[in-house]
Amino acid sequence: MFFMLYFFSDSINFVCRILVLRKSKKWRQEELRYQLFVTDKTISSWKSNRTEPSLKFIVKLSELFHCSAWR
Repeated sequence: MFFMLYFFSDSINFVCRILVLRKSKKWRQEELRYQLFVTDKTISSWKSNRTEPSLKFIVKLSELFHCSAWR
């Protein structure tokens, strides 16, 4: 199964994509946090659309989930 992360698409869709990809690996939010070396508040702010991940984290997410970060 191949997924894509679209950083420049609708932020809600981006959050949903991260959720789907995370669940496909059977990771809890905490496990994703450890993989990215971020705090739980950082992940929470992404989920609530208060902030967006930086390019560094977009690249790391695409590497973790073996998917493209671009259209």
